[in-house]
Amino acid sequence: LGLVVGVGANEGGLSVGGKSYQNFFKEGEEVDFYVYTDVEENPFYNSGAMFAGPPVYKASTTFSWKGSLTAPADAANVTVPWAVRTNRTMLYAHVFVTKKGLTPNLMAPEVAGNAAHTLSVLFRTAPLLRLLPEIPVVPKRFLLRDPPPPPPR
Repeated sequence: LGLVVGVGANEGGLSVGGKSYQNFFKEGEEVDFYVYTDVEENPFYNSGAMFAGPPVYKASTTFSWKGSLTAPADAANVTVPWAVRTNRTMLYAHVFVTKKGLTPNLMAPEVAGNAAHTLSVLFRTAPLLRLLPEIPVVPKRFLLRDPPPPPPR
């Protein structure tokens, strides 16, 4: 799994209505990439439960405004949840870029109310798998207590 993320802004910042805004990411700064997978499109659904497990991919690189960010290619195994295979749910990839050492989980207790941390996390969600062929679920019955099936017509 190799990542290339295009950067569409400049290094200097932005001036709007007489106010000046500075970028939180500086040229040459170390950043971390994280990739998580989940069946929810919103990565912060259910109070960020997706972050309970390890990321599928994590790498560090140097931030640059002059082109794209690249992270080293690495093999990653993605387990397709049973829900995706049985009820045609989608699987999403959640890609995060954070300042070095910061958690991408904005719902974490140590991050709550910290605006600087929130602005130091960029993320994007993309569909990873769409509508796999549905696996039929075979109905099972318990022979000692379930009634017999109706006779065929």
